[in-house]
Amino acid sequence: MQENPSIIAVIDDDESMCYALSRLLHLAGYAVKSYFSAESFLDDPDHARTRFLVADIQLRGMSGFDLQRRLRQELPGLPVAFITAHDEAATQARDSGCVACFRKPFPASGLLEVIRSALARTSQTSNPTPAPTAGNHPLSAADSAP
Repeated sequence: MQENPSIIAVIDDDESMCYALSRLLHLAGYAVKSYFSAESFLDDPDHARTRFLVADIQLRGMSGFDLQRRLRQELPGLPVAFITAHDEAATQARDSGCVACFRKPFPASGLLEVIRSALARTSQTSNPTPAPTAGNHPLSAADSAP
């Protein structure tokens, strides 16, 4: 297990939804931290380790949109998926720059795929794969079977 794993943060003021999403992501093998407000997320010193954020749009206090705007300064490039029970918020989310917006209820498989894809993209940009050469190309002579 990694000493300092990347975290997926889940923020929803509906405790049952927050718990269900956290459990789903944990069972899928992710390190997860859940919060009932944007403010509690920001107050957590570990929030800077977040590598993907799942947030309800209409939270008590700071909204998901307001949190996303703030995090663009603090954690640029952080992928955000919004969840909402409101059609008008889902329409606004499309213009927010989020990687996805899910209207409640939504299929777990869709969220898991969005997270997997986003984490793969951020991993590639932070740890670029070297260009293939004779020594590191997947089909190089050194790696082929005799």
